[in-house]
Amino acid sequence: MIHFNDNEIRPDGDESAKRLHKISTVIELVNSRFIEAVTPGKTLCIDETMVPFRGRVVFKQYIKGKRHKYGIKLYKLCSQEGYTCKLKIYSGKETILDSKPITTSLVLKLMNPFLDEGRHLFTGNFYTSVDLAHELIDRKTYLTGTLRKNRKHVPKAVVNRKLKKGELVSLQSNSDVIVAKWKDKRDVLFLTSRAVPEMVTIATKRGQEIQKPSSIVEYNAGKTFIDLDELLQHST
Repeated sequence: MIHFNDNEIRPDGDESAKRLHKISTVIELVNSRFIEAVTPGKTLCIDETMVPFRGRVVFKQYIKGKRHKYGIKLYKLCSQEGYTCKLKIYSGKETILDSKPITTSLVLKLMNPFLDEGRHLFTGNFYTSVDLAHELIDRKTYLTGTLRKNRKHVPKAVVNRKLKKGELVSLQSNSDVIVAKWKDKRDVLFLTSRAVPEMVTIATKRGQEIQKPSSIVEYNAGKTFIDLDELLQHST
């Protein structure tokens, strides 16, 4: 029954906000301390992670691909060192007051202290969209991430293009948003506003040399920020 807020001033309307009301001041304090303690570098990553929990709470989640499948889901912004710069607890579907998609609003909230400084953000296909890329360009922030083919404004010319293994096709808008597809074992659709993707040679763990698009190489490196953070979490 422990809580840190007055029950008489619970927010109206948004059920998800009500669920976290008793600890909302602590969450705000933790985030402010995270931001004060470390200034992240130019590259950041947003993804979700799980805090293991099998007790009774209405917003407990099950995520099949996670090491701990049951728990409380967190949206986290992590730096290259695996440091959590900011987090948001998922407590149910939110009511969005503006006209932006929910995922776009979520990314902008997490990135809010770190915009307008030329940073490069990596996101998975749950978050990545052409609309988000435009929002971030307006805030002097680059975006690279994998992309779902049914997102709005994704060019059909790229999605429907038949490729042979190793081939790359891309299309750039007049606003410098690039949607590209690369054929590996299967099609990999991605978006970037950082630079036109080029095929580069990299070495595998076994010492073999293979070619991948430069944006995919950067994305794979960026996604390890969350992996490192989870590794530290499980080792403590």
